[in-house]
Amino acid sequence: MKFTTKINKHFLIVKKSFVDKEGKLLRYTLPIGSELVYYKGLRRGAIVKILVLRRLLKFKVITYSTDKHKLYFNDIHKDGNFFGIRFWSHRHTVEKSAVEDDKTIITDEVTFTTRNRLLDFILGIFVRVHFNIRTIKYKLFF
Repeated sequence: MKFTTKINKHFLIVKKSFVDKEGKLLRYTLPIGSELVYYKGLRRGAIVKILVLRRLLKFKVITYSTDKHKLYFNDIHKDGNFFGIRFWSHRHTVEKSAVEDDKTIITDEVTFTTRNRLLDFILGIFVRVHFNIRTIKYKLFF
């Protein structure tokens, strides 16, 4: 699933919010009923712990790259059981708009599986709802 949001802010402002060690943007975009438990900044190997519906989930940033036009990182579900999800990958791309200098494009690409088609379909509905709300939250935050 891929979700793209166009932000009316310069890339460097948006990038700064993503790499903020306090995690203000991350806290703001979490689903309702979630709490950021552990976060020390964004880098390769970073661990993020989130309490979702009273279940502790651990994510690890496995790739991270940045330059003056683009920020890319991918986090995977490392530990914790959440509705039978066996694999979760969330790829984040934040890039300067090629057309408008003062705009930024944020892309969230999510892949997951429980290894059960019906459960994947049902959870997919919730994932889509969350990320559609997240696109609105991005616009409100910036």
